[in-house]
Amino acid sequence: MGKFDEIISNIDSMPVLVKAQMYYAAEREKEREKEFDGVRELFNERYTRIIEITKIKDGMFIVECEDKSFKEKHFTPIANGKNPHECFPDFNSALLAAVSIEQTGEAEAGYWAAKLMIKEEK
Repeated sequence: MGKFDEIISNIDSMPVLVKAQMYYAAEREKEREKEFDGVRELFNERYTRIIEITKIKDGMFIVECEDKSFKEKHFTPIANGKNPHECFPDFNSALLAAVSIEQTGEAEAGYWAAKLMIKEEK
């Protein structure tokens, strides 16, 4: 019996509820990957390597990237299904920019929101 046949026989012996849970988990993962493929299409992978995609909510993502020529990591916000082609040095800045883009169409409001949140030194 081959490895594949062994896996199939193990699945066949599982309770129906476990099989259903596995099926729905696989479906969710398939939908998630389809959504992430849409985000990947917004990037030119010739110049950028995508390290990780974090979904914030529907239509809003933060993409951790690395510039292939400079080997520099950065974060790019995706909001409303669009890549503003703006990079940020950290996740939090990109998140503020994504919310700003969603609300105003521009990333600049995120910069000012961050300035308002900076704790003043005494």
